[in-house]
Amino acid sequence: MPSVALVGDYAVAGWIQSGHGGRTLLKRSAEAWEFVVCGGADLRTSAGLREAGLPADLVEPALARLAVAEAGL
Repeated sequence: MPSVALVGDYAVAGWIQSGHGGRTLLKRSAEAWEFVVCGGADLRTSAGLREAGLPADLVEPALARLAVAEAGL
């Protein structure tokens, strides 16, 4: 089951396809959501999210929301 954690104009979305999965960092633009980077467990860490381009002030809120979104998986 996929998960989505929204924070500001960013989202970390979990995905599963053919028994494999990961996470994608997305950024909202004026027209649509844009792909920033695709990854795995690294997008569940402060360092991974910062390296992927998430603004520093959104990292901790994103991690908290991601933990909630993935708690039932």
